Amino acid sequence: MSAPNIVNIANLTGNTSFIALSNTAVAIANNVTGSNTVIKMNTLMVTTTLAVTANVSVDVFRTSANTAYPVANNISLPASSALVLIGKDTPIYLQEGDAMRVFSPNANVAANTIFVTASYEVIS
Repeated sequence: MSAPNIVNIANLTGNTSFIALSNTAVAIANNVTGSNTVIKMNTLMVTTTLAVTANVSVDVFRTSANTAYPVANNISLPASSALVLIGKDTPIYLQEGDAMRVFSPNANVAANTIFVTASYEVIS
């Protein structure tokens, strides 16, 4: 595992990912082991079209420890709203073997009712 020196980088690639949530954790950004990169999470926003309050959780799953570290746990998302969970002023760096995962703990989340938008940079 080798993370790049982010002061003297060779490549910086901006990315935006979009997913629809379910009650199973899904990776919105995944930095695989051996990638020789670091991922800087700039923004993570959740939006719902539900007419009722939903809950959202975010974690960083570290494969080397087989452990999920909560970033936002069971946060209430009001009906028909959007919520910024990670902003550019509070970035999170994903090392090799880390994945940022999102899910809704609500057991009855209907398909295509909660959406996640993530903006991040892959640095090498």
